[in-house]
Amino acid sequence: MAGLVKDESNTGINEVDAPAFRSMIALLVLDSAKEFQHNREEMRKMRQELQKTREVYSEVLERLAIAEQANSVARQLILAQGTEAANFRERERTLTHHMLIQHRRIQRLEGVLVDPPLQRDPELAVAELEDPPPIPPM
Repeated sequence: MAGLVKDESNTGINEVDAPAFRSMIALLVLDSAKEFQHNREEMRKMRQELQKTREVYSEVLERLAIAEQANSVARQLILAQGTEAANFRERERTLTHHMLIQHRRIQRLEGVLVDPPLQRDPELAVAELEDPPPIPPM
């Protein structure tokens, strides 16, 4: 900036060297234009990165939704299997009980099994005398 302002008279009014001043203004405008262009490029890059981030985020949300659906289905299957397993165990216990009763009846009819009255299972003895409940369907 030195040399741009001449103060040859001690009046306090400065005269400006017009070509040097124009040159300085042109440099400032050029520098501002370069900085503007640089900022514009940075904004473009940031927008691209933001778009990529949005795409990745969208994909993650889609995968999360799919995973949540799969998790829900898996939970339902586990609950169904647990219920089915409990039903199966109950049917198995009932069938085993019926088979034991029938086996003892057959042994008694064949004369193979003769239990002394005190050694017999009272629940089984009562069940042998009663008609057994129907066998649950498979």
